[in-house]
Amino acid sequence: MSDYKKYLKGDYQGTKFEKTAQKFIDTTRAIHTEKQINIKSQNALQTHTEEMLKQNDITSDKIANLLEDYNTEDKFHEYLINGAILTCTSCTLDGFELPASGIYPKEYICLETENDSADEMYQRLQTVLNVEENSTEINKIPYATVNDTIKGINIIPFRCNCSVGIIRNTENEKVAMNMEFCRKYGVCACLMDLNEQWDNMPLENGKSYLIKTDVNKDGVSVEAEGITRTSILFCKHGGLIVPITSGQDNVELEIEDILSVNPTDNYAVMKYMWDFFRNAGFSEIAVAGILGNVWVESDGFKPDVISPSGYYGLFQYGGARKKDFINKSGGNEGWKDVQFQCEYALWEYNNSSDSWVNQKVNKSDGTILNSTKSNFENATNAADAALAWGASYERAVDSNKKLDNHYYSEIQHQQDRIDYANKIYQHFVFGEEIDN
Repeated sequence: MSDYKKYLKGDYQGTKFEKTAQKFIDTTRAIHTEKQINIKSQNALQTHTEEMLKQNDITSDKIANLLEDYNTEDKFHEYLINGAILTCTSCTLDGFELPASGIYPKEYICLETENDSADEMYQRLQTVLNVEENSTEINKIPYATVNDTIKGINIIPFRCNCSVGIIRNTENEKVAMNMEFCRKYGVCACLMDLNEQWDNMPLENGKSYLIKTDVNKDGVSVEAEGITRTSILFCKHGGLIVPITSGQDNVELEIEDILSVNPTDNYAVMKYMWDFFRNAGFSEIAVAGILGNVWVESDGFKPDVISPSGYYGLFQYGGARKKDFINKSGGNEGWKDVQFQCEYALWEYNNSSDSWVNQKVNKSDGTILNSTKSNFENATNAADAALAWGASYERAVDSNKKLDNHYYSEIQHQQDRIDYANKIYQHFVFGEEIDN
């Protein structure tokens, strides 16, 4: 039986018509959330499995047998402890539109990130789980439980904006009254509204989660299920808070592992880029669009590739962009680093007015795609995201296909970009095998 009602925010405000509209949006979102949590949990399990396969000398058949006990023991260090790193599916560094309400005018809240490094912007999209009060420990570090959902104590709000808009006057007023704070730290602190408990992925065959001792808000010790890498916390404003790490690994070592991604392992490069741009706030569809283009541009995720025409790297920078790209890498061969290339692309996308050129391109269904940033970020399918990124960021336009100023019948390798984007989306979101 569906349990979507536990994801309802309620608190409908305004006129009868406004309340009805809010209830409809709330109910639709709650039903969608229930489905998304199941998908996210399965994706998290697959991601952790892939990590273990890559880090250990073990076959997929052997790990399949071991995974029968996943979430019932802590042999894979999957249980979250104090210090676990979290992110949210609705985190964004983009501006936030605050609608007019009562005495408050319409505002557009842009984060003050001009002095932030790429790493500092990336960290805005993360927070650290704090459960110091809990008593069940591993190596003197407390375990977390499903009850650890107190805003400002267990979950410090993200220092960024939210991709979900406002439909309630009280939310509007709270943001409007804290404009200076929101411009500096984002609207998340004003809008975060956490569910009462984390959601644990259902276990089969009567299996259960490990029980840990928690301390509730009244200071009373209670027993509750632990939470793992597959657990999800719903924010009633809209968004799923998901673990990036369990906290059980040495964070510095884990980051070093990421930084040292094998540049000759094409899948490892693709996986790193998927995680990087997802954690930067892009939707799954948008990231699939980016990576579909990278696949084409870099001949299958080769970070050190130089084209016969002299274009460099995963994103194939040329001209003045290539010069800036190489200069910012520190010169020599620093530009070949996968992390640097991702950080540079993110920085350029967010900060350089020259990085994105709006184009119009014919789609296969006869309609025209206007490749604005907004249409890219809010694309409803990987094909449109791939086409927008290819036309506007990669500028993969063909002068022979030009129909009018900034209007083309198609872009270079258009179908390949779309096909690869769709494959990547199906792989990372639904677990389908990926091939060439």
